[in-house]
Amino acid sequence: MTRREDDRPPRSAVPRHTEPVTAQPLAPAQTVGGLPWLTDEEFLLLTPDEQDLYLRILQADLEQEDARPPVPDSPGAIAELVTGGIELHPRHLQLVDEAYVALDRHEIDRLLITMPPQHGKSSRARWGSLHRLTRRPEDRIVVASAELDLAREHTRWVRNTIETHPELNLATARDRRSARAWDLDGQPVPRRSYRPARARELDRRP
Repeated sequence: MTRREDDRPPRSAVPRHTEPVTAQPLAPAQTVGGLPWLTDEEFLLLTPDEQDLYLRILQADLEQEDARPPVPDSPGAIAELVTGGIELHPRHLQLVDEAYVALDRHEIDRLLITMPPQHGKSSRARWGSLHRLTRRPEDRIVVASAELDLAREHTRWVRNTIETHPELNLATARDRRSARAWDLDGQPVPRRSYRPARARELDRRP
């Protein structure tokens, strides 16, 4: 059935939203060394001396952030030991370390970490694997990734770090140390492979 033009209700009969709109309060601005975080436009309004002072305060604030100590007995503590203090421990990675520690203590039984790209997820997962092996060398760790080569790169990095840092008190088995699957010295060889058939098929490719 086709609606005729004269069947439409008059404009005054069309219901409209008439409730007043309440302005939401703005979120508090970020601060740098106690000063408000400036936009590019606001920064350009400062005098050269004020800009220099602001940048020096910003640099000092960033250095204080980078100087955070690692969480004790955590992946960050292992990174501190291996790198000689070069590895940084910003707050978001400290939260990741605290989650790893809770997992190791059985305070939680599973852990999913989500962060934007280039924020240290993969790097902390590597240190997390090392931390787990120093605590429980009998455990088996499976590294998965969207790319097979990337997964092997991670496992190779963990293996090489163990072999080049005796202070970790770990050693890889001489006869089982391929990047695909390696074991720790003194630990029993697993009786079966948990690798899916598709992964084994890719291994046989030249």
